[in-house]
Amino acid sequence: MASQGIETGLARWLPQDMLEDFIDDYRDVATTINLNRQPREVLAEALRHLSRVLLVDDWADRVRSHVNTEWSSLKNSRRLGKELTEEDVAEWHRIFLDALQRDNWQEFINAPFVYLPETPTNRGNIVALDDKQQKAVVDSWKATYIGEVPQALWEHLNRHCDPEAKRFKVYAHYAAIVQSSGMGKSRAIDELARSHLTIHMNLNYAKATGYPPPDSLVRSHLVFDTRDRAFVNNKILAFLEALFKVTEDRLKDKKERLHVLASDFRMRMNDGMTFQKHGAYRHDFFSEEHYATTANESQTIREPPTPPGPKDPSRAVFRPGDACLRLMNVLKQADERKKKEERCGAPYLILAFDEAHAMTTQVTSPTGEAWSAFYELRAALRSLMSYGVFSLFLSTTGRISQFLSPRDQEFSMRLVTRQLTLISPFTDLGFDFLAERIKGEDGFTLAHVTTDEFMCHLGRPLFGSRYDAADEDSSIREDIVQFAMAKLLATSDFERDLNDDQKLACLSQRLALEFNSTNYLEQGKEKLQVEGHMRVCLKLDETFESMVSVSGSEPILAEAAYAVMQHDSFDVPNALKKVLEGFAVNKGDRGELLAMLLMTLARDAAVGKANAAGKPESGVRYVSVVSFFEELFGGFGKNANLERAGHDRGPWDWNTTSPNDFQKDFQNSYVYFNHFIKVHDYGVLDADYLLAIFSRGGAVLCANNQRAIDGVAMMVHGRPSEHVENIRATRETLGFIMWQVKNDASYTDQRDDDLFRVMDPFKLNIWKAGLDKDRVSTVKASEQMQKWPVIRIVFALASAKPALSIRRTEITQGGARFRAYDIWCAGLSPAQLKPITDVQSDVWDALLQASYGWKDRLYKGLSTTLESLRRSQDAGAAADNRNFRNWEFPQR
Repeated sequence: MASQGIETGLARWLPQDMLEDFIDDYRDVATTINLNRQPREVLAEALRHLSRVLLVDDWADRVRSHVNTEWSSLKNSRRLGKELTEEDVAEWHRIFLDALQRDNWQEFINAPFVYLPETPTNRGNIVALDDKQQKAVVDSWKATYIGEVPQALWEHLNRHCDPEAKRFKVYAHYAAIVQSSGMGKSRAIDELARSHLTIHMNLNYAKATGYPPPDSLVRSHLVFDTRDRAFVNNKILAFLEALFKVTEDRLKDKKERLHVLASDFRMRMNDGMTFQKHGAYRHDFFSEEHYATTANESQTIREPPTPPGPKDPSRAVFRPGDACLRLMNVLKQADERKKKEERCGAPYLILAFDEAHAMTTQVTSPTGEAWSAFYELRAALRSLMSYGVFSLFLSTTGRISQFLSPRDQEFSMRLVTRQLTLISPFTDLGFDFLAERIKGEDGFTLAHVTTDEFMCHLGRPLFGSRYDAADEDSSIREDIVQFAMAKLLATSDFERDLNDDQKLACLSQRLALEFNSTNYLEQGKEKLQVEGHMRVCLKLDETFESMVSVSGSEPILAEAAYAVMQHDSFDVPNALKKVLEGFAVNKGDRGELLAMLLMTLARDAAVGKANAAGKPESGVRYVSVVSFFEELFGGFGKNANLERAGHDRGPWDWNTTSPNDFQKDFQNSYVYFNHFIKVHDYGVLDADYLLAIFSRGGAVLCANNQRAIDGVAMMVHGRPSEHVENIRATRETLGFIMWQVKNDASYTDQRDDDLFRVMDPFKLNIWKAGLDKDRVSTVKASEQMQKWPVIRIVFALASAKPALSIRRTEITQGGARFRAYDIWCAGLSPAQLKPITDVQSDVWDALLQASYGWKDRLYKGLSTTLESLRRSQDAGAAADNRNFRNWEFPQR
């Protein structure tokens, strides 16, 4: 229900500024609602106000034809009984309370019953769960599992159960699995259950479109729409007690060893599962008759000072502990690892709560105390510390921070004072498990590595498993790029105006944007990219306050971003400008972000527009080197006197060469990349590593402080008569486009050949064995480089005078010889850079100014007086009189 609303909700019709104004207005009204009433009454008033505010003049014209105006005249809650089920009311009442608590209104204002139904467009149907789609999802789940994630997850939780560790240092034996969508969180749990006894529960609501299907009874015992904390506590404890009792009853007569018992239990729980419902065994396991008795008995417990041990008399008041202890005795009898030292404290039972974000809505009690069902469950789990139970919480759609509160937001004083700690989240789900392996000695053709099939198997398993499960179904496979677009944008409506978060997702996927999040707001924006836009979380710090994240190298997502960026409404330079202004994104120090954007736009122009399926109309994703440079430096390969858009380009400086030479040398050479990879190790500049990156459509943004170059794109050279589809990219046919970027005005339209000299592929060790240190190329590096020229570019972006100078040189260096085309591009102007148009010149200038990172960070927005004072505090740090004026004499 929620996901449907988000895809078709208010943001579709209101631009971002109007949407923000609307939320401000609705917030003012919503905060006046009396929450001390029945959920239906609260929701009725919330819906009435929502519809009324939607119909005010500021935005009525945009949304009137889409809004269910009948809600605006809602007198009381009776009509809700006709329109919404009990589960609908409970779910949206919870979402409304969550919006109030967190001041995050997107999900509630996009409630699907607020808007009139629409006929979905063809482009939106790619996520419609018809029979074929459902079959593909189920079949992908059943495919043979590849990867070592379950073993790594087991090691992670085992490490925190080690009896040699300080027993009470950890608050409770639970951890969150934190990662973006499609990384295989739920599937990893299911695979773990093959060898370790796991009860995997899905807390999604009944109408949700996901797999595995939800466990509605479990949700009814763990997700609540009430402010009665004692009631919630009682229900959770009763559920745990019943869960342990039912599990004991199912397993107590089994004679198998524990790992066999675990596998058999998993098989029975999954048997008969379809996309819509579970099988008979699981349905009976979670049937109400097993859970009703304990739920009606009062048993309240607050977090004990210390977890009760099996021999602790105080445990008698903790009835879930009694039931758990009996279950543990059954499991220990089945455990083949009898000795304590062999068991090493490893848990006997894993409780996995999928879609667990449903439990995290915070409620404020009449006494002012904040709490949630999750906190109540967590306290109960702490009381089970010594019982051999470990819990995992995961969510495919919820906020990652919901299970990982920073210390200063915690409700447990022992967590705040560091007497206890939470177990670090598990993030390492891995990439490329389904990828086709490329052998370096055999190489590959661009025709092969640019297919949907090859690309979608790189990165997270979501796309490759979906493709494989389609059973040759042409529609699912044909729509794989559209599916990737929907995942990247978190919507299947590709026609509406994109918000800033969606634009950031596209640009990040292609330009390897890095976050520099330093405060809560910035961190929230970064987390949103992980939660909703496929960004990968590499690490969360120990306080859970900040993370390290990347837009991983996923060619299919990069192609999805390319398709989105082809829309006429996507003004790429302006979008990047807004991203740099509105997000804590690393702008670079020398203007390298601008160079990457220029090259990306040139590549896209050479490839051409995307068709309705999100694929190039040309049918190919690689381009000739000549056509690429035509789009980067318009008129580059034609003649020496050209004009475009009124800019006199002539005479071009083809020093020591000519356009004909360039076309001849690269007549059958092709470049391919659809995204950049930011590398962190100088050693990646090696022919073998670069060949591997080439196969996945990557170009390289070099490591910080990398000497000589800022970036590398790869190309492949074929013989003059060789058809492009037969050209194999190998070490022997691999070529390079290398560049440096300067945003220092001291670099002008006059060439500085020293900058080219250091871009030497020998000095940079590119032509040394990399992936296989024992293998030596049969072709000597000097002979190899003599055959294929290198292209070296210097972008002197801050030059006041635009110029483009091309020089063909032959270099002899220590016996090694190679040819190079050295291109000096001065200025940031339509006069020499084709991606820049006249109307966008100011935007590109603003991007250049933003690349002066230290100036932007220190002095942006200051008055003249304040800037002078601040500069004086940074004495001698810049070539500005104000950094010197109070103590030294340079006056220029």
